[in-house]
Amino acid sequence: MRDIVLPKLNNTDSAAVVNRWLMGEGAKTASGEPLVEVETSKAVNELEAPVSGILHHVVESGAEAAFGSRIGVLFESIEEYRNFLAHQQSAPAGTLSSTELVMTKAAQELIDKYAIDSEAVRSLGKKVIKASDLTALLAPANETVMNLPKSQQGVGRVVAESHRTIPAAFTVLRVGLDAFDEVQGRDAGSGLGLAEFAVKAMAAQHADHPLFFSSPADGARVILAPAPNVGVTVDVGTGLSIPVIKDAHSRTGQEVADLLMELRLQALDGTLRGEDLAGGNITLSLNDDQDVVFAQPIVFPGQVCMLSIGGRQAPLPRVQAGPVDRDLFYLGVAYDHRIVNGRDAVMFGRAVKALLEDREWLDTVQAS
Repeated sequence: MRDIVLPKLNNTDSAAVVNRWLMGEGAKTASGEPLVEVETSKAVNELEAPVSGILHHVVESGAEAAFGSRIGVLFESIEEYRNFLAHQQSAPAGTLSSTELVMTKAAQELIDKYAIDSEAVRSLGKKVIKASDLTALLAPANETVMNLPKSQQGVGRVVAESHRTIPAAFTVLRVGLDAFDEVQGRDAGSGLGLAEFAVKAMAAQHADHPLFFSSPADGARVILAPAPNVGVTVDVGTGLSIPVIKDAHSRTGQEVADLLMELRLQALDGTLRGEDLAGGNITLSLNDDQDVVFAQPIVFPGQVCMLSIGGRQAPLPRVQAGPVDRDLFYLGVAYDHRIVNGRDAVMFGRAVKALLEDREWLDTVQAS
């Protein structure tokens, strides 16, 4: 007999929903065969059978399970499977006992802090108890409790962890848009916008500014990334996601545009998968609505830097011979001050800015 254990799928959730079993109860499965589809607040993931065997569903479709808990069992033979079912049927019926409940760490802390009665917890009718499940038990009778969407709960955990663990600093640079406007005006149908150019400009800094793509290891060391994998914030009304453009330095501008569009569509219809969100080592936060001046992003846990793009600003006079007006936007650089200093952040930001203001470079990316 081999347990099917729900692995830790990301750093922001503590549980996942078993969307659907891809193999039926009692089905004969082969090792490596897709077995079950599970969904976190960010993505849908397929889990494969760890070994061959006869499948038993412990957690039914639509139910939630904590990371590290058993969601199914694979038996070596049909006889072992039948014996297990016979034993289950002969067991005395009863209500869910406290030993059958799985508590997340946050839920257990609330139970201990507010001395929540175990019967009240069992009355929720869930096998996996999270902190959000307990809010109704804590609220006064005359208050209405609304659970946040799972995607927003995931965002909240990431933001809280970032503020709790990363001593972030922030700087802002002005970036002129006249070169971008000229290049885009010559080929408006290419699909490349400011986000796509920014991804390429960030990726181009990997060799000269490796610390901005690194991951903190401990107080004295960092892990350098072999390639720039740029996460891009996507919010199409279904919750914030950060899909990743992997190996962004080796992709053409058009490949970046096509992939980013595909990822946005997947976010819209809820089909982003775990691999779409994994592996990022730097992030671009898009806040380019017209009335947004600039935005100060967090630093994503496990990364060192996040850049932000604000909205297009009204023309300002350029300081040079003759009054020349140009639109601009503000480029924000949030960074982990344990790893890099303000001078480093300014140099990194200026290097990205220089490319975004370079007509020749923009033309090269546009034509690629």
